Amino acid sequence: MNDRQSNSHEINKDQRNRSNAPLDEQRKTAPSNPSRWKKLLKLFFLLFLIVGSVIIIRQQQSMPYQHNSGQVFGTTYNITYQSNKDLHKEILAQLHKVDMTFSTFEEQSIISKINRNIPVQLNQMFVEVFDLAKQVSKDTNGAFDITVAPLVNVWGFGFKSGIQPTKHTIDSLLTLTGYDKAIGIDSFLLPMSYAQTEDILYFKMTTQQNKSFIDTLRITKEDHPHFESVDCPPAVFHQIKRVDYTKHTIDSVVIHNENVNYDATKAHFYIYFKSYLH
Repeated sequence: MNDRQSNSHEINKDQRNRSNAPLDEQRKTAPSNPSRWKKLLKLFFLLFLIVGSVIIIRQQQSMPYQHNSGQVFGTTYNITYQSNKDLHKEILAQLHKVDMTFSTFEEQSIISKINRNIPVQLNQMFVEVFDLAKQVSKDTNGAFDITVAPLVNVWGFGFKSGIQPTKHTIDSLLTLTGYDKAIGIDSFLLPMSYAQTEDILYFKMTTQQNKSFIDTLRITKEDHPHFESVDCPPAVFHQIKRVDYTKHTIDSVVIHNENVNYDATKAHFYIYFKSYLH
């Protein structure tokens, strides 16, 4: 037997030995196939998504719908949602929180007290919305302005009165509006309540040396309802009777015009500050 025949015989023998080897040993010696495993993983993930989706859909179909309704913000609400539990109590708690912060229909809300010049503790919700409103006013160059209420009120809520105010009235009220009125000026507008005989204002002054002082200004006044038309809501005018103040930074206060009405072009009193603040 020559060398070629001997080598062929040994190769055939080796192939027969491999074919007779156990299956586990063949798998160990078989080359790996990465693409095959990737396909199996994708198939397993797809099956997992299908089964999970079927389970979620069945749970949703079996979950009941809840229906809640009530009154808030001066209007009514109707809410429909899917839940195993009636969440009306939790929903009411959140609506009440918003109502007691921003509702102008609620006399005890934060914003109503601010509009009536009543001292009130601000919550985080009010501070966040107020800061956002100022930023939107700045970004829109005053097209959005949270101080526009005096102009809205002169027409009546929802513009239902249909009466055009005079140009003098509009010009006077324009001096009361403007989100940036308190920047870089030497005169400013102060709010007055319509349900109290005394308004309390606080002034915080900071010197160039970064020292801060707070003064309190107490304005004693009489409130007089003002009626213009059956189509317009009544306004409230005021008569300033007395001004008391602390003197940390304020030197003196002089009443210049005691009658407060729509005409905001006239100064009602002058506040003189001590010279060391400059």
